[in-house]
Amino acid sequence: LYGPPGTGKTFVVKAAAGQFRIPLIIVDPATLLSKWLGESEKMVAKIFRCARTISPCIVFIDETDKVFPIEVSGSDAPKRIEAQLLQELDGVKSGEGFIVIFASNEPWRINPALIRAGRIDKVVYVGPPGPEMRRKLFELYLRGVDLDSDIDFDELVRLTDPNQEGYYSAASIALICNEAKKNILRDYEKTHKLRPLTMDDLREAISKTRRDIPAALVTRYEQWESENFAVM
Repeated sequence: LYGPPGTGKTFVVKAAAGQFRIPLIIVDPATLLSKWLGESEKMVAKIFRCARTISPCIVFIDETDKVFPIEVSGSDAPKRIEAQLLQELDGVKSGEGFIVIFASNEPWRINPALIRAGRIDKVVYVGPPGPEMRRKLFELYLRGVDLDSDIDFDELVRLTDPNQEGYYSAASIALICNEAKKNILRDYEKTHKLRPLTMDDLREAISKTRRDIPAALVTRYEQWESENFAVM
């Protein structure tokens, strides 16, 4: 899984584990990187041994560009992790009952040795939410809130459309809704009366929340995909 920060890559994996009701092993660079010789490799071996023991399960390796970088400076731990990880991946047999999912915000920094046929079967872009998804996100994050009759979800979708500045991520939509809810709390502190959430609250929150995914970054993902996986 690759795409901009805040688009829900980790959430997708958690949702998959929940849907199938199987354990999820989450691995990040902090878990693996050790300055002590041999410790990082032992940790990789331990993770895969654990996956085989509790299968069926999902092994989720986040920030893959830091675990599997093209360039390494300073510690040689990433190279040692890479060697052990490739060995484990190449040794995974069909029917062992677990899958490995990688995620990255900067896939162009990942060592190409990882992304090749036989190691990575699917490459999935998790991009900024489109109109329908943004509407669902607003409905989700405003669920349980007393809404004024002037709330217009179609307008909220329009107000969060991408422009030359960039796109709103799913995380930004959550932030917009939370900021709008804070207006209600501020007014409650003054009047001691709880009022419904209005479109003005949401418009104000949108105006204060920047589009956190630059348009140029989305173009870079598209370019990377076309250069590497046009046929996948």
